[in-house]
Amino acid sequence: MADRTYYATVNLSEDKQSGSILIYVFCRYLFLLAVDTLNTMPSVTKLEWGVVETSDGHMYKDCIVTWQDSNVWNWKLDGTRHESGITPKAVRPVLDADLIILSQGVQKRLHIAPQTIALLEDNQKEYTILPTKKAVELFNTAMEEGKHAALLLHSTC
Repeated sequence: MADRTYYATVNLSEDKQSGSILIYVFCRYLFLLAVDTLNTMPSVTKLEWGVVETSDGHMYKDCIVTWQDSNVWNWKLDGTRHESGITPKAVRPVLDADLIILSQGVQKRLHIAPQTIALLEDNQKEYTILPTKKAVELFNTAMEEGKHAALLLHSTC
């Protein structure tokens, strides 16, 4: 996400008009910040077997998409495997999300490690486990609603 800074300078004086201008400038700043944030929240724009495209211009096989950005999901780095499942190490980087969506794959072959469920529940995180297509639909809806969501997306089996 690009860093953007909004500046406003107001000459404060005793008259009421200056106070009104200050309130207007502050409200305008909040509006621009909200629009900027909503416009930069990535979503999944294409999902095919083994191919995921995101609105921030990236293509992946497996990826982690959050309200902030998208990145490749390298199972070798976090120990995720189909049978043993999504590991706590894969989920830890997105624990700041309000909603964590774990995809099981298109054919629901990707399991979730019991330790991962325990980590999410210990941290009182809202989470859901869904087949890939439903997971993408939920994530994109969450992005449209401005939620801080994270999706761990497996695009094949």
